[in-house]
Amino acid sequence: MGDLVDPTRGGTAPDMEPPALSARAPASEEATSLHALFEAQAARVPHRVALVCRNVSMTYAELDAAANRLAHHLRAAGAGPGACVALCVERSADMITGLLGILKAGAAYVPLLPDAPRARLAHQLGETEPPVIVTHRSLAAALPQTRARVVFLDADRAVIEGESPASPGALTSPRDLAYVIYTSGSTGVPKGVAVRHDNLLNYTRFLTQLVRARDFDAAGGLSWITVSTLAADLGNTSIFSALASGGTLHVAGQELALDGDALGAYCALHRIDVLKITPSHLHALLASEGGASVLPRRVLITGGEASTWGLVDRVRALAPALRWINHYGPTETTIGSLTFDLDEAPKVRSLAATVPIGRPIAHTRVHVRGDGGAPVREGEPGELYIGGRGVSSGYLRQPERTAERFVPDPFSEADGGLLYRTGDRVRSLPGGALEFLGRVDLQVKIRGHRVELGEVEAALREHPSVREVVVTAREVHPHDVRLVAYIVPTGDAPPADELRRAARDRLPDPMIPSVLVPLSSLPLTPNGKVDRSALPDPFDAPERPRHETIPPPSRTHVDPGFEEEVAAIWRAVLGVSAVRADDDFFQLGGHSLAAIHMLAEVHRRTGKRISSAVLFSAPTVRGVADALRRAPSRPTFRSLIPIQAKGRRPPLFCVHGGGGHVFWYKALARRLGDDQPFYGLQHRIEDDGHVHTRTVEDMATHYLDEIREAFPRGPYYLAGASFGGKVAYEMARRLRESGETVALLAMFDSWGPDYPRLRDDVSDLGRRARAAYLRVQHHAGALWLLDDTSQRMAYVRQKLHWGYMESLDSVGRAAVAVARWTYVKRGREGSIPRDLRESPGFIKEASLAYEPLPYDGDVVLFRSLVQPPGAVRDDWLGWRDLVRGELIVIEVPGMHAAMVVEPRVRFLVAELRPILEAAQARYG
Repeated sequence: MGDLVDPTRGGTAPDMEPPALSARAPASEEATSLHALFEAQAARVPHRVALVCRNVSMTYAELDAAANRLAHHLRAAGAGPGACVALCVERSADMITGLLGILKAGAAYVPLLPDAPRARLAHQLGETEPPVIVTHRSLAAALPQTRARVVFLDADRAVIEGESPASPGALTSPRDLAYVIYTSGSTGVPKGVAVRHDNLLNYTRFLTQLVRARDFDAAGGLSWITVSTLAADLGNTSIFSALASGGTLHVAGQELALDGDALGAYCALHRIDVLKITPSHLHALLASEGGASVLPRRVLITGGEASTWGLVDRVRALAPALRWINHYGPTETTIGSLTFDLDEAPKVRSLAATVPIGRPIAHTRVHVRGDGGAPVREGEPGELYIGGRGVSSGYLRQPERTAERFVPDPFSEADGGLLYRTGDRVRSLPGGALEFLGRVDLQVKIRGHRVELGEVEAALREHPSVREVVVTAREVHPHDVRLVAYIVPTGDAPPADELRRAARDRLPDPMIPSVLVPLSSLPLTPNGKVDRSALPDPFDAPERPRHETIPPPSRTHVDPGFEEEVAAIWRAVLGVSAVRADDDFFQLGGHSLAAIHMLAEVHRRTGKRISSAVLFSAPTVRGVADALRRAPSRPTFRSLIPIQAKGRRPPLFCVHGGGGHVFWYKALARRLGDDQPFYGLQHRIEDDGHVHTRTVEDMATHYLDEIREAFPRGPYYLAGASFGGKVAYEMARRLRESGETVALLAMFDSWGPDYPRLRDDVSDLGRRARAAYLRVQHHAGALWLLDDTSQRMAYVRQKLHWGYMESLDSVGRAAVAVARWTYVKRGREGSIPRDLRESPGFIKEASLAYEPLPYDGDVVLFRSLVQPPGAVRDDWLGWRDLVRGELIVIEVPGMHAAMVVEPRVRFLVAELRPILEAAQARYG
């Protein structure tokens, strides 16, 4: 095989072949399968949340039992060791249950894209020969005819749930297949990469150790999110690493993953710790207004394609302390084989055109060879070969193609070891990291998907109107690479739409050319080969004639239908010169990531937001314009605010007081500690002043909807100060009516019906004192709220607005004036957003109008020591006749809602903490 280079040494030793660059992981407990790691966590932390997707949340014990039931059902249906089982589902909780169930049955899973071409699905099913297909009833029509038994996770749910929840036992060895993922093939036929459990175990162990390397609180479990398709190995990264380490896995559906604002809000709400994503996907998400919140709290992992230094600068400006790992690895060597820590970037940035792909992970060796397999010296380019535990078994049932790419490894730890020829050109940098330089063949990456140009050419050549075709890749914008097909027709050039429709019968969306250019002949080199460098620039070529072309909007013309504005945005994003009303975004060369850019620009220019689902259902200029006419002018306001989202305990939800904001609770959340998640519920009011919830009942409905969306399972712990206690009371009452468990309902000096009532002997002076008391307790909070500056500015700036000054009396104006002066002094006045407002007036009306119904649960009422002057003494503050369970009253020093802010909050916490912990110990 010849000498191999050691990139750390810069040459070969004279008398022996040098060892390849390698890395080893510390010894760890052996496991026979990937799902065995998950089962160990299910035994260790059974009650920890393992999986969250949409409105579904499952603990480790629940997910393990569900997977076991499915495994038994699949075994009875014919699945078992040595078999491949097809998994065709959308991104959902069922996707994870299905994956684990297949593995536990001893089989390997074969992920199928529900929207893949029928011919491609038929090839995958024919080659893997699954005895069982796991899917949903709604997707059955997309599947080709097969003799396999079909198991519907939805329609057969009752039967599956009747199976035993016990483990089916160890049915898998490390050398058994875990999954088969299909990649593009240069001959026109996709290849199924067969990955074993030992391959996957090596990568999963390495990544979980890498993520924990900075003393993160691994004992509490990290929050991971997957935003990629399971049909690409990138999608497996977060799934296995989260479930094998005791973390919480969040599964983002396709629509959420393609909406920068929505995904950013989700990641902020759920405090996502780890995200793996392609650079092009991240670049697109960051174009959205709220896209910066997509960045995780702790570790960002990029992979699937080259990362640019421009993206590095953007991310570092938004999150300078974020740990960023750049991954590289073909599907054939199991997800990731090399890794580069961006903390090293300053050392190599001037030497590398793109972010380096790094050094090998544990139990992995890499070699760099020149032409003819000759070794190369440091800094010289060569082809990358990868060996070690990550190298898969090759291509399923394709021995000849396996032999072409998998060659014997002379330095293998065991006989029969293989090296995978990646086809990637690299060079070593000082210090040993490798830089990606390009390909030695015609393979390209499109939005993280590997594309063999030969497969695209073969599909287009099937059309009877095509005599010759050449496909290339062109970069239109940074992180936006598109396929261009140059067509020599047999006669008249076929319409581009017709060719794309024909290609979609065989190819998935990332492999459909964005631009088709008709030519009379292909340019050739002197030796008769296609001269790719002489192909014309497709974006400089004149567009085909168009009718009904929409001109750019003029400065004087108002376009109430939005067509002109949308067309201008499409021209800029897609790089085309003309757009008509019925043009299809995707037929013009658009794709899912371009859609993120386009929708973000639409929101920026129009102030209106539409979802990616709307675009996919009506992908024309006219369709988008119609959707914009119907869309609200502002995004939906979120009431659920994560004041402190860390910790393993069940979250405490606190409803706003009379001011409508939740900034009051920052001191209470801080004193309860980092292990107690604390969420506030602030009042919903839009920028135009429109109030959506004017009654206690409406507020309770809205707040419960948001809580259940984020935390679909109880038990629930509710609290509220002053007016917020009334709303929390109504929420608790409704939860119990619907059969949910309310573990705690705490009210902080919340006044019930007919409280406070004046005594008959109160003088006019006493009445004035009482009125002054009510004004002070209502407005003095604005002064207290600014005492502590430790809260992050992202939350600090949310809830102080000067637009309601006219509605305040002199005391309130004085309080706000002092607060505003404090902001100005700190130089933060400009950061106060326009779309968040105080809402005192109608909340008072809602409080007076509320007529609570009896509550059959227990209530803990924290009563302030100082009550309104002249009021009839009532230790129960008007709640005694309404609470049918136990009403516990605890007196706390302070005046009304002052008990939740400094300095009095310490007295409240001293009483609240043991009650909260006792409830958590009882209910979990």
